[in-house]
Amino acid sequence: NSSPGHIPLSDTPGHIPLDGAQSGSSEGNGSGELSTVARSVLMKVLYAARCFRFDLLRAVCALARCVTCWTPTHDRQLLRLIGYIQKTVNYRAVAWIGDPLEALEVHTFSDADFAGCSVTQRSTSGAHTVLRGESSYFSLAGQSKRQDCVSHSTPEAELVALDHALRKQGLPMQQLWSAIKGTDMRLVLQEDNTTAAHVCRTGRNPTMRALARTHRVSVAWLFEVVSQDSVDLLEQPTDRMAADIYTKA
Repeated sequence: NSSPGHIPLSDTPGHIPLDGAQSGSSEGNGSGELSTVARSVLMKVLYAARCFRFDLLRAVCALARCVTCWTPTHDRQLLRLIGYIQKTVNYRAVAWIGDPLEALEVHTFSDADFAGCSVTQRSTSGAHTVLRGESSYFSLAGQSKRQDCVSHSTPEAELVALDHALRKQGLPMQQLWSAIKGTDMRLVLQEDNTTAAHVCRTGRNPTMRALARTHRVSVAWLFEVVSQDSVDLLEQPTDRMAADIYTKA
């Protein structure tokens, strides 16, 4: 396709890390050519990503953190993102509702990578919330966010991600749909890390005694919420974790 404005996909790099410029590389020094327009481009993509292209959230949020220190490496990363959008412009968000409101539940999926940011060594939280029933699956919200603290293990990162998903998506959606329904709506939390799920159910873990304050507060609050009758915590196989797309690039 040689139409004006088209970016050849063959010019996009095979693999470029999304978290910051490559340290020690001459390509990561200096200001990138797209530094003056990067904010505008990324915000336009972010609008679409939040509405119906959840698969773009991980990449666009990672690049948005770099707008104040834009480098030629980020130019190529943005080129790769736009090339992907051009190639998948026919992708659509699909949902279906085949159950009455009384048969629906709010399901919140939570996932995290471990030290996914090569610059800060912080992990990334992913959250995905849907209305779900026997014949229904309707996506309500998705989010990819770098965590505000450094975790020492995958279970610690998963606990921070689960705390964020529950506070920012799960409980607000449960309250909203409970008001619409007129009675309490059941909230189901989906977690794919067995250790993190065990800590949430028991409120402690002998192998994680030296937790920082941020993680201790998350564990105590998660235990309190999961103990409620209207909230259930289920372990989900990794290959069926809907929030995985928000933590892997």
